[in-house]
Amino acid sequence: MFCPNCGSEVKDDDLFCGECGAKIERTEVQEEAPESEPAKKEAAPQSGSVRTAAGFSDKAKKIIIAEIAVLVVLIAAFFYLGNKKSSPESAANQFVKDYNSQRWSKIYNLYNFEEDT
Repeated sequence: MFCPNCGSEVKDDDLFCGECGAKIERTEVQEEAPESEPAKKEAAPQSGSVRTAAGFSDKAKKIIIAEIAVLVVLIAAFFYLGNKKSSPESAANQFVKDYNSQRWSKIYNLYNFEEDT
């Protein structure tokens, strides 16, 4: 029999390893443990939905990463386009275009008139 911790040879009736001091399990317990491990390996499904040690399958991780990437792009586009249309430079450029084209109704819509009551 060998020590499971350091691998040195120990007697069958020893309770602890003489080299490292690790507790030695009885022979009967060691023989039963290897038999149960192959059964666990065979019972595990081989699909993409198997959870890893971290808790998510590889497929789920890829989906989560893709969703985060799409969300970041949408947020960036929202802020970029929102700032572009509402900037003072954009409003001035639109006013000049509409004035030169004589689109008076659009120019009127650019002004914020307060109504008198």
